[in-house]
Amino acid sequence: MSSRYKINPKVLLGVPTLEPRPLSWEWMDRFMNLQFPLGASTSRLRIHGQDVAVARNAIVQTALDSGTEYVLMLGDDNLAPPNLFDLLHRHREMMVTGVYWQKCYPSHPYLWDGLLKGFYEDWKVGEYFPVDFAGCDALLVNTEVFRAIEPPWFSRDWTFEPGQQVSHLLTEDFYFYTKARKAGFRLFVDTGAQLDHQDRATGIKFGLERGMPQWDLEAAHPSTDKPVLVADIGAGVSSPWFGSKAVIRRYDQDP
Repeated sequence: MSSRYKINPKVLLGVPTLEPRPLSWEWMDRFMNLQFPLGASTSRLRIHGQDVAVARNAIVQTALDSGTEYVLMLGDDNLAPPNLFDLLHRHREMMVTGVYWQKCYPSHPYLWDGLLKGFYEDWKVGEYFPVDFAGCDALLVNTEVFRAIEPPWFSRDWTFEPGQQVSHLLTEDFYFYTKARKAGFRLFVDTGAQLDHQDRATGIKFGLERGMPQWDLEAAHPSTDKPVLVADIGAGVSSPWFGSKAVIRRYDQDP
């Protein structure tokens, strides 16, 4: 029987972290409260102070060496729901991600369907579908994927097209998803698995909010929005205005 259908999976929870950057107490509480199925074997591994690609490769190697069946990658500033593993594992796919958002206004989900097309926003919360790329900080991967492709599994040595100069502003996620896709694996996203992306310097959390088109099941998808200029007066620490064609100007007495 495939490990995807076992009722007592072995799971490695891997977290790359660039310490000495502090971890918030809220993140630690969420991290320790993550739930796993009854009978599951779990271990937790944080890789300190290493480049994110190096850290992810070390997490994967540890999983393979220990016979782990799943790797759950989690960012050290992503606040996960306690049932994150169950939300992703229930689909029995080889790769499933939850959704986390840019730390900016207006925020955008770390999802892409097609290269050079911008963030993929044409969905409603709770939908489940394939995408080409995502971030790797809310990602569940069956280790059969890693066994099927040659290391390194993660690297910053990636370009949009052959012959381009490598930009180290690009992270390791597109490299991994491109390699996995060539090996025949498809990435899926469960938009019911929503995480807050926390700015630890301010405590502000960026994520799905009421008023966003993805939340409102009756609203039109962002792709149908008309171009609009929004003046967000008294913006505070939250901005519900959203949409790929919206231009936002935020005003607040607190600079």
